[in-house]
Amino acid sequence: MTGNLGSSRHLGNIDLARLFDAPPALPNANWPSLEGRFDASGYLTSHSDVVALMVFEHQMYMMNLLTRIGWEARGH
Repeated sequence: MTGNLGSSRHLGNIDLARLFDAPPALPNANWPSLEGRFDASGYLTSHSDVVALMVFEHQMYMMNLLTRIGWEARGH
């Protein structure tokens, strides 16, 4: 995730191996761009939109709820 989200902490760019480190050990996760982090030449842009990522997260949460309701209604 790129951009400046201010002082808010998020786990968007945290290495999963360090996920359970104490909060002071977690680095600032605000990255201005992905340049130098990995080869992003196959992507349209090296930037991301936090609002679009949040909307996608909510959509996937709802789809998972609907899928679970369907399974439980059929008795699985």
